[in-house]
Amino acid sequence: MLKRMMIWAVAAALAFSGCNKDTATVTFFARDKTDVTIPPTVAIDLPFVFQSPTYNITELLALNSNSTSPDRVKSVIGDGLNVAVLDTSGTNLDFIKHITIYVYNETLGQTKLAEKTDVPLGLTSLDLDVNKVELIQYVQSGSPVSFRFEAGMRNGITKETNVRVSYRFKVKALLFDKK
Repeated sequence: MLKRMMIWAVAAALAFSGCNKDTATVTFFARDKTDVTIPPTVAIDLPFVFQSPTYNITELLALNSNSTSPDRVKSVIGDGLNVAVLDTSGTNLDFIKHITIYVYNETLGQTKLAEKTDVPLGLTSLDLDVNKVELIQYVQSGSPVSFRFEAGMRNGITKETNVRVSYRFKVKALLFDKK
């Protein structure tokens, strides 16, 4: 009986010694949005280019509230991007012919996150085709990031139009060691 208890004790010790809190991971979705005002324009096929304000990557990816930090992030992938009209006066996205969104920082330049090459007519909200590219290098660079928008205009607009670009990122990271 004592021999069996010793074997179970050794087995349990070996099993639990393999558990390291430092290797526990968390996967979560970080969401953010940017509001863009598109000025009136009468030119057709004129590209509209806009760069968002810069973001601290820790805040953008909500790392602190998910018990992790930039040095513990293992993967960041763009998971969803949406463009929606904020104006409620019947405005839609018909004026946009195509749109591309990039992530950018001073160190790495830009990487295409998503695009829609032919925006359908009549929409007030549009999900873009997301490039599921790894963005961990932007976290590791330590530099703030911004988003760059390029849109080709299908037709001119006569008044300012407000749109919201919503982002979703899938983040995988090691949890803080809870000692």
